[in-house]
Amino acid sequence: PITLEINTDKRKETEKNHTATHVLQYSLRKHLGNHVKQAGSFVNEKYLRFDFSHHQKMSEEELIKVEDEVNDIILKNVPVNAMKLSLQEAKTQEDILANFGEKYGDEVRLINVEGFSKELCGGTHIKQTGLINGFKILSESSVSAGIRRIEAITGKMFIEKMCNQSSLLQKISLFTKSQPNKIIDKIESLNNKIKNLEKQLQQSNNQNISDSNIKMDLSFNHNDIKLIIHGYENSSQESLLKILDHLKAKNSNAIIFLSSIFGNKIHYLSARTGNELVSCNDLIQEINRLVDGKGGGRANMARGGGNDISKLEESLNHIVSHIKALL
Repeated sequence: PITLEINTDKRKETEKNHTATHVLQYSLRKHLGNHVKQAGSFVNEKYLRFDFSHHQKMSEEELIKVEDEVNDIILKNVPVNAMKLSLQEAKTQEDILANFGEKYGDEVRLINVEGFSKELCGGTHIKQTGLINGFKILSESSVSAGIRRIEAITGKMFIEKMCNQSSLLQKISLFTKSQPNKIIDKIESLNNKIKNLEKQLQQSNNQNISDSNIKMDLSFNHNDIKLIIHGYENSSQESLLKILDHLKAKNSNAIIFLSSIFGNKIHYLSARTGNELVSCNDLIQEINRLVDGKGGGRANMARGGGNDISKLEESLNHIVSHIKALL
């Protein structure tokens, strides 16, 4: 013979989730409005899922109010009663929630969470709301237009999650050397310190970037124009671009030419600020011919690269001579 036996542990946890969906619907209708109607649900021993009609995403404040309301009813430990009545009698009681468009028999079953919720339901439920243990919303999302979904936990899963969160909070408290109720303030303070340190580091880098790896400096001034001619070693074109941006920001009237040997190639770029004395593209073309290079750009910004790395010093001297001939 085959013996069937109910798994009482799974049944009890499922009952908690099922009763919680009834209390949840009551709380949703109280805090969002009576337009809220059940559009689907699912319960098992691990969690509950409740779909309901609502026109927009719930705010954080609304979620907290709904969750707190459910937990208040759990703490009140009110009775949960099941009773049978005729369908006609059920229809006359305005406080009973049901979808009377569904097909019911002549006799229906009413689940009454005393003082809060009355719903027609044929499912299994607990006897007191306190047995739910606790209620925690995990997510609120959209299912389709005008339909929202809440997923939540109760019972053993609720207790397990609260224990895990308490343990995590304790670890964060120890790590930040602050009391649990002061952790947010501590994190905000640390975050501000990090931002300030990053700002100081950036300022320090900006201050030193134009002096890093300089091999040659042939800079000079012409009237109020600063001519910055630098040769670097082991600086990539990306690094030269950062140096160029820094020099442009510091000098409002300048002609800048930077060059470097990196990866068996010579890289060079030029920019100008506050004047039209020379064309940066013309400067790049001058060096292209000298170092077997390619490149170009606009009158105020250009760059290039060449193969003859032996010509770094010669190319910089050539640029100085070329610019001076234009002055």
